[in-house]
Amino acid sequence: MIIEQKTWHPRNGWNDVSKEVETSKANLVLVFGPTELIVQDSLNGTLKELYPKAEIISVSSVKSILSGEINDDLVCISAFQFSNTKIQALKINVNQVKDSFDAGAHLSAELDKDDLKYLMVFTDSTHNVNSSQLVTGIHFNISEHIPITGGVASDKNMSNTALGLNAEIGQGNIIAIGFSGNDSKIGTGMDLGWTSFGTERFISKVKNSTVYKIDHLTPLEMYTEYLEGLVDNVETSAQIEFPLGIKTTETDKRIIRSIVSFNSEDGSARFSGDLTEGDKIRILKTNISQLIDSAKNATRHSKSGINNEEPDIVFVVNCIQRSKILKDWTEDEISAVNNSIGDKRKVFGFYSSGELTPFHQSGKCELQNHTIVVTSIQETE
Repeated sequence: MIIEQKTWHPRNGWNDVSKEVETSKANLVLVFGPTELIVQDSLNGTLKELYPKAEIISVSSVKSILSGEINDDLVCISAFQFSNTKIQALKINVNQVKDSFDAGAHLSAELDKDDLKYLMVFTDSTHNVNSSQLVTGIHFNISEHIPITGGVASDKNMSNTALGLNAEIGQGNIIAIGFSGNDSKIGTGMDLGWTSFGTERFISKVKNSTVYKIDHLTPLEMYTEYLEGLVDNVETSAQIEFPLGIKTTETDKRIIRSIVSFNSEDGSARFSGDLTEGDKIRILKTNISQLIDSAKNATRHSKSGINNEEPDIVFVVNCIQRSKILKDWTEDEISAVNNSIGDKRKVFGFYSSGELTPFHQSGKCELQNHTIVVTSIQETE
C-alpha cells in the first residue's frame, strides 16, 4: 500500500505532507475538513483531476487528523493506492428510503460480500439519520464477524454537517466503503476511558432517542440531583462531562450515550442514539489521565487484531466531546496513539459526533459516544 497526504485551504492553497502515490493509480481518497471548505468546487475539481480512478469520500469534521497531527481549519486529504484490495464505495441518502434501518439494509445488500474483510462507514446524524438504527440495518445483510468502524460527521455548526462521494456532497448522506481481498488484515480497537458512579437506574419511559423518565425522575431531575452544587451549569456539564452508560447483556462494557439537549418544559433529554425501556444506566465520569490511557489501550487492541504487526495505515475516529474535556491536553491523546504505532505518518482520521465500532475484534457494530476508535489496516504484498 502506498499513501499520499495533502492539506488544502482556499487562502493558502495546497501543501504536500507526503507525496508517494502515483496519482493516476490511487483507488481511495478520504477527505476531512470544515463543511464550508469540503463543498468548494475548486477543491473537488482538483481532486478529480489528481485522482481520476479513485473513490473520493468527503466528510465534514470540526477537527481532522493527518500524519498524527490535529488540524482545525484545513481540509486534510489522504490518498491510498492499494495493490491487492478491492475498494467498493456506496452512497445513499436517508430521504430516499423509508428510514435509517432501511438505508443500512440497502447499503449492505448492494455490497459485493465476496472476500469482504472490512466496512468503513460515515453517517450524518443531524439530518434525519438515526445511526443506531443504521448499523442495525447494515447488519441485516452483513455478518457480525465483518468488522465495521467509522463515525458521524461533525462541524462547528452541527446543523451544517455534510458527506459526499465523488463530489456529490450533501446532507443526510451515508457512505459505506468495503475493503475486500485475502491480502487485507484489519484490527479494530476501542476504549471508553470512563468510570460509572451513582446508583444504577432504569429507563422507564423513552421514545427512540428521547428519554422522559429514569426510574421516577426526569433526566433533568436526575442530573440535577447528582450535579447541582458541583458544577456551574448542570445542563452544559451533563452534555459534555457526564454521559450515560448503558449496561449491555453481552459484555461488562457500557454503550455510551451523550445528551444532545434537555427540554426545560418536561425535563426530558434527547440523546445521540436510541435507548430502550428497561435499559440499566449509570452516569459516567472521566479525567484527563483516563482519556489518554484509553487512547493507548484502543491502539493496543487494534494492533492485536493484526497479530501486533506494523500497520500500513491507522484510522482514528475520536469524539469531539473528549477534546472539550482534554482542552490543552487534546494533542497528548493523539500523541498516545502515535507513540503506540511508532510512526505518526500512518495516523489519520477525524473528530466525530458519534463513533461506530464493535466492542471486540469480532462482534456487532454499535453507535458509541465519547469514545476513541482505532482501526489498523495492513495489506500484505
